[in-house]
Amino acid sequence: MPAKRKIPASSTPVSLSGLLVPEKIAPLVHYLRHEKVILDSDLAELYGVETRSINQAA
Repeated sequence: MPAKRKIPASSTPVSLSGLLVPEKIAPLVHYLRHEKVILDSDLAELYGVETRSINQAA
């Protein structure tokens, strides 16, 4: 079984021991036409991936 690759802490700025901190995520939520949305670039930063990866998965 291959070893798990560790993600550097700098790539997950809102992570605290692997948990997402709501106080850091709340400012990323925007209201657009009465709907709550998070930008793809913000999601990519949360997950530590490139924005294009988020868009390809959609």
